[in-house]
Amino acid sequence: MAERASGKCLNDLMQEHIFKPLNIKNISMFPSADMKSRLVYTHSRHPETRKLSVREHINHCALAVEPGSADEEVTLNSAGAGCFAQPSEHTKIIATLLDDGTGPVTKNQILRPETVAEMFKN
Repeated sequence: MAERASGKCLNDLMQEHIFKPLNIKNISMFPSADMKSRLVYTHSRHPETRKLSVREHINHCALAVEPGSADEEVTLNSAGAGCFAQPSEHTKIIATLLDDGTGPVTKNQILRPETVAEMFKN
C-alpha cells in the first residue's frame, strides 16, 4: 500500500522516513557486498543423520540482487522478511520505540507516541 501510494519502493521509503532520521546507515533490504561478507547464516541439523548444514535464507532473492541494479526494481521488498543489518542497528529502532517514536540520539520523531502505543495493543 505504501509503495502504491508513494510510487517508491518500500526499501527507499524506509531509508527516507526511518533510517536517515535515526542516523542508521548500514541497513537495507538489499545488502551491499560488504554487508554480505559479514552475513551470518542459519544452520540446522538433519533429524536422522544429525549432520549440520546451512539453511537457505528466507529472503534469498535479496541476497542475489546487486544494490542499485535493474533487478532491485522488480524484486519484492518484503516487510515481513525485513532488512539486513548488524544487531546494533536494529537496537536503534528498538530504542526509538521505547522512547515513544523519537530517536534517543537524533531526537527526530518518526512516530507519534499514540502510534507506538497502538503497536503494543492486542
